[in-house]
Parts: sequence; structure tokens; C-alpha cells
Amino acid sequence: MFLYEYDEEGVMESLKQEAWEDGKAEGIAQGIAQEKLAIAKNLLKIGLDLNTISQSTGISLEELKKL
Repeated sequence: MFLYEYDEEGVMESLKQEAWEDGKAEGIAQGIAQEKLAIAKNLLKIGLDLNTISQSTGISLEELKKL
């Protein structure tokens, strides 16, 4: 057996696991961003000022003005 030989199945499984974890993290981040937007929209509806909403949600004033 040569030193450069490797377990191809193990490498593929490792790559699949890494891709799954990356996808999961991306999905969670998108969900959090969507929830922040939903909260910001609700706060706008009740009349809270843009600066307070921006500070609370981390959404920029420019983005809030587009909502």
C-alpha cells in the first residue's frame, strides 16, 4: 500500500457531511434574517421609530426605509 492511498469512501462521506453542515448553517442564517425582517415590519406597523428598530434588529436604516 502506498502512503498516498486513502479511503475514498471515507473522504466522500466527510465531504458530504461538510456540505450538509454548510447548507444547514446557511439555512439557519436565512431563517434568522427573514425573522428579523418580519419583526421589523411589525414594529413599523405599530409606529416604532426607524432608529430604534435598526438598533434592535441590526437592519440598516436604508433597508428599513425600503420596507
